[in-house]
Amino acid sequence: MQSNIVISGIGIISGMGNDMDEIWESVSHDNDTSIRVRIPDLYKSNVKRRMNRFSYMSLVTAAKALKNSHIDIEKKDYDFEKIGTIFNSGYGPIESNFNFARKLINSGPEFVSPIVFAGTVSNSNVGHVCMNLGLKGPSTSFMGSNAIGYAYDLLRNGVADAIIAGGMEQYDETIIKVYSKMDYVSKISDSKYLAKPYDVDSDGITLAEGATLLFLENEQRALERGNHVSIEIVGYAGAFSAELPERSLLKVDENPYFMSMKEALRITGVEADEIDFIYSAATGAKGGDLAELRAINQLFDGAIPITTQIGKFGYVYGANSTTAVALAAMMLQKNEILPIYGLINVDLEAKGNLVRKSVKSNLTYALINSIEMGGNISSVIIRKY
Repeated sequence: MQSNIVISGIGIISGMGNDMDEIWESVSHDNDTSIRVRIPDLYKSNVKRRMNRFSYMSLVTAAKALKNSHIDIEKKDYDFEKIGTIFNSGYGPIESNFNFARKLINSGPEFVSPIVFAGTVSNSNVGHVCMNLGLKGPSTSFMGSNAIGYAYDLLRNGVADAIIAGGMEQYDETIIKVYSKMDYVSKISDSKYLAKPYDVDSDGITLAEGATLLFLENEQRALERGNHVSIEIVGYAGAFSAELPERSLLKVDENPYFMSMKEALRITGVEADEIDFIYSAATGAKGGDLAELRAINQLFDGAIPITTQIGKFGYVYGANSTTAVALAAMMLQKNEILPIYGLINVDLEAKGNLVRKSVKSNLTYALINSIEMGGNISSVIIRKY
C-alpha cells in the first residue's frame, strides 16, 4: 500500500527572508524585497571555500530544511542512507560556467583550473550537499522540471523514507542582459514590485535569486518519530507548452494549463469545488498569465480565489515551483489567502477572482500551478490536516 507524503520541513533563502516566519511577516506587510539574497554563514570558511555560491546556497538551504524537520545533522537521528536529494535549476552554477568559459577563450585550455571546472557541472551542488550532510539516498538534478513531483513518486514507491526536494537559482548579470535584449525582462521602474501580474502595466519577468527546499517524508515515518505534520502532498500532474508562456508577452494557448490542472484533479480524486484557492503560475509575462486565467475559468467556478506572490519574490527559475508550494502551505496553515502583490490596476483581459485583499477562511485544499524554464507546467495539490 502506498503511503501519504507530507511536508515535514522547509528550508528557504530568499530576498524576503531566510525562514518561513520571517517571510510570512514580510509578505503580509509592505516590506522591501531584493533580487539578491543573503546566504547565512552556517559553515566555516574551510567548507565554504570548496564550493561556489550556487552550491553553498544549496547546502545551507538543505541544512535549514533538515533543521526545520527536527533532524539533528550532528547526531544523525535519522537513517541518512534513506534521505534522497532531488534538485532543480534553470541554469545551474551559471557564474562558474561563465568564469570557466571566459578563461578558456581568453587564455586557452592549459590555463583553466580543473577545480573551477568541477563547479560548472549542473549537479555539483547535489554532490556538495550529500557529502557535507552525509545523505546517501537517491539523488539527481533537473534543469527545468518538477523536483517535487519526481520526489513524490519515489517516496510513494518506497525508494526512500524522505527526500529533500526543490530548487535554486543564482543571480547573474549576463543572463539579465541577454533576457533584456530579447524583451523578456520587465521595465517597471518602481523597484518596489518585482512583477505586476494581471496588472495593466505588466510587461515581463524579473529574474531573481533564491532557493527553496522541502523535506518530503513518508507520513508513517514522520509520525513514528513524533514530528508534527500539517500539510500533505496529495498529488500532481504536468503538461508542456512550446510557446514559452513563462516569458511570452504575446497570446499563448491555455490548453496546457487546463490539461495540467484537470489531470491533477483526476489523479488525486479531489473535486474542483473542494479547492479553496489557486496559487497561480503567473510570472509577470502577460501571455502566459492570461492563458492560465482562461484555463482556470474553464475548469473552475469563476469565484475561486487566485493569488501569487511573484511580485515579492521575482521569477526564481529553479525555485519558483517549490517556493509557491511553500507559500501556499503556509496560507493553508494560517487560514489566510494573501493578496496578489503588485496588482494595482487590473488588466481588462484578466478575468477571475483575483485576490486584492487578504481573505481569512477555513482552508483545506490548495492547487499550485507553476511553470519551469522552457514551458514545463505543473499542478500540485496540497491538503491541510
